[in-house]
Amino acid sequence: MSADVTAIGSKRLMEADIAALTAWNRTHKRGLEPAATPVPERLTVAPVALADRWPERFRAKVEISDGCWEWQAGKADGYGRYATGKNRESGSSIVITAHRAGWVMLYGEESVEGLVLDHRCRNRGCVRPDHLEPISYAENVRRGMQSNTGSGLCR
Repeated sequence: MSADVTAIGSKRLMEADIAALTAWNRTHKRGLEPAATPVPERLTVAPVALADRWPERFRAKVEISDGCWEWQAGKADGYGRYATGKNRESGSSIVITAHRAGWVMLYGEESVEGLVLDHRCRNRGCVRPDHLEPISYAENVRRGMQSNTGSGLCR
């Protein structure tokens, strides 16, 4: 985990929030709650305040609006792409999806370990934290097959 992720992620969240997300994540992975269980509410309030926690390099690439927060930089298959650093051995860039990078900067890698982030808004370019939900890969496939029409969150 990079210094930016540590400083902006878990250190700035209250311990209770980290514990709530960790407990939710464990239960969700074990299948003890319905797959569509949202992230605990206190972790999704005031999304604009969350955007202020992102490093300027990331934040500068996001267009914030009342709906989706659209990634403005490089994309592949509609998903934003974000370079997190360089591989020490090969020197090549390490690139991950922008929505995952933004989530990890806020909540830490452990919050999505073994999970994928579903765009509840069905907009692959969206990085708004309250439009994302950590779910299993199988659930993500099921949701993708159910509907391509969107959830009504925004567009």
